[in-house]
Amino acid sequence: NVCLNMKLAYYDDVTPPDYQPPGFREAEDDTMDFEQEPVKLTMGEVATPFHCIKFDMATEKQRLEQVEEISSVKDKLVMKIEDQGVVQSHVSKGVEEP
Repeated sequence: NVCLNMKLAYYDDVTPPDYQPPGFREAEDDTMDFEQEPVKLTMGEVATPFHCIKFDMATEKQRLEQVEEISSVKDKLVMKIEDQGVVQSHVSKGVEEP
């Protein structure tokens, strides 16, 4: 089973009190329950002059270890965003990033 929970934060001074974005519902509390030991991963952040999006992930440590054991991914893709646009580079495992 896979479950995706997203937490959205708003500025109280500019967000209407009854605002609820499409596809979301108000949470009952601010906790996440795990059956086994959790691990939190910080995946990245994108900031603009108007918005900031952070991507953190929490999962059970055992699940992450299982994925690492069966993973056949040998390469990774690094994406760098600059003022001129998006620059992509393919980086093989063990090779330094550009």
